[in-house]
Amino acid sequence: MLRPDHYGPHGGRRESTQDREDAMSTLAKVEIVRVSGSREQHEVGRHILLDWIRRMIAAPQGLDFVNLHDGRVMAVDDTGMVDGRPVNPEATKLYHSVCRPGTTAPICGDVAVTLDEEFE
Repeated sequence: MLRPDHYGPHGGRRESTQDREDAMSTLAKVEIVRVSGSREQHEVGRHILLDWIRRMIAAPQGLDFVNLHDGRVMAVDDTGMVDGRPVNPEATKLYHSVCRPGTTAPICGDVAVTLDEEFE
């Protein structure tokens, strides 16, 4: 039950500092890396994170994940290469930094980078 001081002057519920902290803890920070090289920072509700990433990087068939070995993962379009999406130079550079030496496969299409723990 809310205490009387949790209500605003017009009878509506007033947002508390705790409410804001709770809301922030349910948001995931995601960076979208576009094939153009541009980067976008977003905060997304964890409860919609996978679907949101799929839509943002246009990956309707599904996602593959690359472990970046620093606590982050890169979500990539599962069919980006076979669908003819352009090579993403920045994402490819990230991918090659964690692959076996000599790996030449590119990452195609836009990608999302976030902390692995955001999916727990």
